[in-house]
Amino acid sequence: MKVAYVGNFGPEHSTENHVKRALESLGVEVVPLQESEREWADLKADTADADLFMWTRTAGYDPPDMTAQQWAVDSLDIPTVGYHLDRWWGLNREPDIHRSAFFTLDLVCTADGGHDTEWAKIGVNHSWYPPAVLAEEAVLGEHRDYYRTDICFVGNLTRYGHPEWGPYRRALAKYLVTRYRHQQFRVFPGDNTPAIRGKELQDLYASVK
Repeated sequence: MKVAYVGNFGPEHSTENHVKRALESLGVEVVPLQESEREWADLKADTADADLFMWTRTAGYDPPDMTAQQWAVDSLDIPTVGYHLDRWWGLNREPDIHRSAFFTLDLVCTADGGHDTEWAKIGVNHSWYPPAVLAEEAVLGEHRDYYRTDICFVGNLTRYGHPEWGPYRRALAKYLVTRYRHQQFRVFPGDNTPAIRGKELQDLYASVK
């Protein structure tokens, strides 16, 4: 099976790279098509010998003419699947549901569960698909004193990529500090600290009570 996959393959730990590696571990051939470099008019040619088209959309890479995406997607004669690990309803990005060709694909899988009625009302064939862990990273870590604490919150509180969620994250951390004031509570990573990934993250989880 051959999959043509449009997405952002630049960051090592992007959804796209993890999905690509997961599919390849199952024997699927994946052709990565970097969204920021796409000419949507070339999509049909780029997917000519593929059995399936996949797309993980990055809003910042939308072309000025959004109809170009729609024409490109509509021209395909293979099954099309959208895959995204974010919520959409009730956020600043909700208008994208009504304007992006991403939501007109044959099947749209997102982590936005609980909105079956809304998806059905606008004709999106949506399936709730909760985020998973890449199999090769689902291994036990080693205890490290640096990460030892009773309770922790893993996630950035000040530089999170979706600002509309920032106040809720900070409120949760404040609540946890108050709720567990008699126990050791820490937030990882700290401000101005890189994200914790791979072996470091495994060790963190192995070290927190």
